[in-house]
Amino acid sequence: MLVKGKSRAYKPQLPTYYNKGKLNQKICLTYFITILYDSDTLDTLVMCISSMPNGELEPIYKTDVLSAGKNLDKTRFRFTNTPKFRLLGDNDFRVKVVVYKEDMDEEYKKKLNFFQDLHSKQSLNDN
Repeated sequence: MLVKGKSRAYKPQLPTYYNKGKLNQKICLTYFITILYDSDTLDTLVMCISSMPNGELEPIYKTDVLSAGKNLDKTRFRFTNTPKFRLLGDNDFRVKVVVYKEDMDEEYKKKLNFFQDLHSKQSLNDN
């Protein structure tokens, strides 16, 4: 990751498996719940659940998963670059929009078009 000409290395803090190689081995899965709301009315605009790729999938996702965070030593999951599971079918989404408020203010709608597009695609697949 390049920031002002310098590379920022990110070292994952979670193992890809707990007890890797042992009989009680368990895969480490990471999920995020995102709730976006109108700061004036406190109406929920979007609620979604996203699944971050396990570190074992680094050869598939490469650097698409992480981006620089607000602080120099922090990273963010860049779920907008990876909305689908790459090894599964075209209708298998890594991000699931659970709530999308259709009648939100147009200014919010412009900023949240990623969620609107995803919600529309997922609604079509649910039928």
